[in-house]
Amino acid sequence: MSDWKKFVADRMISVEEAAATVESGDRIWLGSTTCVPYGVLEALAPRYEELRDVLLIASMYLAPFQILSDPKYKKAFRTMTIFPNVLERNAAKIGAVEFHSAPYSYWERAAQDVYRVNSVITEVCEPDEEGYVNLSALGVGWTPNIMRNAPKLIAVINKYNKPVRGDAVKIKVPLSRFQHFIRHDHPLPSLPTNPPEAIDEKIASYILPHINQGTTFQIGMGGLGDSIGMGLVKKKGLIIRTEIMTNCMVDLLECGAVDHIYAAGAFGDQRLYDMFDDPRVSFSDCRDQLEPESIGKVPNFVSINATMLTDIIGQCCSEAIGVTQYSAVGGQIDFVRGAAKSPGGKSFMCLRSTRKDKEGRVHSNIVAKLPEGSIVSTPRYDVMYLVTEYGVADVFLRSNKERIKAIINIAHPDFRAELRAQAIAQGNMFPDDFD
Repeated sequence: MSDWKKFVADRMISVEEAAATVESGDRIWLGSTTCVPYGVLEALAPRYEELRDVLLIASMYLAPFQILSDPKYKKAFRTMTIFPNVLERNAAKIGAVEFHSAPYSYWERAAQDVYRVNSVITEVCEPDEEGYVNLSALGVGWTPNIMRNAPKLIAVINKYNKPVRGDAVKIKVPLSRFQHFIRHDHPLPSLPTNPPEAIDEKIASYILPHINQGTTFQIGMGGLGDSIGMGLVKKKGLIIRTEIMTNCMVDLLECGAVDHIYAAGAFGDQRLYDMFDDPRVSFSDCRDQLEPESIGKVPNFVSINATMLTDIIGQCCSEAIGVTQYSAVGGQIDFVRGAAKSPGGKSFMCLRSTRKDKEGRVHSNIVAKLPEGSIVSTPRYDVMYLVTEYGVADVFLRSNKERIKAIINIAHPDFRAELRAQAIAQGNMFPDDFD
């Protein structure tokens, strides 16, 4: 586009004017995390008396806005999240938000085929001299593909959004596709991190020997991922393929342990955001990054994920506490299945052996029977290795009895006898099976 500055200036509107373009029946994709246009959402709230059946969809809201704070807005807005955080969990208690839990590789299909998204309002980077906007790290995952079938597009330009590298078709959108633009410059939120705990380091110690020169691997956010990252700083020739780039990966790049990072998004601190122009960091959409068939083409792929609860046959509950949704499945099942298809691939499901309740009582995170209504994120037949601070259970393609024995052996020692007794009482084991 030869005169993109005039094109943008002629179509620049305020957040209030953007909110005024929303019509009853619209299905709006707002983007993910740092790309969600919170100013537009605030301007939209006062229209709840005049609008009906407006669907608002995003992944992980980071800033509070009125529509999440009061169920009265449900008469106009159906607000949905595909990966809840603290704000959504609180909003769910008053019925102000819906949780969605399709695997990340499926979400684009859900947006287009099920919800028929017809509008996208999301934050983007500054336009480049060729007349494109880069969608930034948390815009690449789904937004470019959803945009192709959505006739109504509004770009919220934020100079603090950093352009990312990758296939131009996946990371950029021509300015000519947008009907309107908004200017809203603000620093990106940072993700606070806590140092890994000793239990994370112990779990990581069982996995680190499986990651060596030439290994392509996936890790997630949190103490476990950070512990694994810290344990790899002396290695070389590693490749990361993950749904989300995190702070610990910056250290692995800087020390030379990792040759390249392929991600569908990134969330962390400013130091992480400053790495986006590094040629060793590439971004692509979730379809490319997470499809099990694509992951399966990578030899010896190692997938590492966390879960919160498992039973003695290996059903993993990673996104909910009982029937109460806590997070979402994300890319977990995609990477688990991709690793299984990879020649020599391995997937590790990690959990702490125990937890404490509000009264300080200790409970086992390995149980003989899942609580009624529990949401299983990764089925037992997909699990390869279960890991706690007490060791590794190899359960892939194993019989039920073999699985039960292996999983009980990595439970906390204080609960093993009880778990064996419960397995026997269920009729799944006999006393001499544990000899």
